Amino acid sequence: MPETDNLVHLDDVLHLATGAQLKYDAVRNLDFLLLPERVVKLNKSAASILYLIDGKRTVREIALTLSRDLETFDNKSIENDVLEFLSDCKNRGWLRR
Repeated sequence: MPETDNLVHLDDVLHLATGAQLKYDAVRNLDFLLLPERVVKLNKSAASILYLIDGKRTVREIALTLSRDLETFDNKSIENDVLEFLSDCKNRGWLRR
């Protein structure tokens, strides 16, 4: 049954899409998302979020981890940014539930 809800929610547990891999290129000092038919160059923020997608953590836990790493108390803002980014990634087919 196809998913009808394309929004990402704080309690969702996400996975990279089938065939997707995160890779770090030490020569270029860049992170990439490798997909079956394309390569996406990631900025530091995007890479930081996607590397936390492990199929176990909820989106809320990912946002909390980022807040701690950034030593910020504005967790609501981080949650909103993470939700927006992950919703975009899911809509592009880079992530699945």
